[in-house]
Amino acid sequence: MDDILKNKLEEKINNQAAHIKIIENLIQNHKRQITNMRKCLEEKNKMLDALHYVWCDGGCIGGIHRYNAMKDVELTEEIVKKAESNTYRLRTWFINYKFRKLSNDKKNKYFESWRYKIKQILRKIYISL
Repeated sequence: MDDILKNKLEEKINNQAAHIKIIENLIQNHKRQITNMRKCLEEKNKMLDALHYVWCDGGCIGGIHRYNAMKDVELTEEIVKKAESNTYRLRTWFINYKFRKLSNDKKNKYFESWRYKIKQILRKIYISL
């Protein structure tokens, strides 16, 4: 009887240990996910900070701030580059939007002109080699 009870207790302990290991792995995965999400959110917040300077000319005290301490943030090269990349992305999106609205004939003409330009560039590169 003692052996049966001992075996059942050992099996229960082993099962609990396995569950604990699974939970520890889940916790580690969640920690990684939270860290990754935090990094992504910090990057998005930097993008918002950069766009703040596009929205506001700095003349107003309150302005369009994500938080009140924005007036104390120093304008850096990194912030300017992030704002430029966003405005470039907007321009690219608009160009693609206009392109999708074109008829197929106009799209084909557009592609033909670009193929010609690419061939010219490749010739220049080939000749310079």
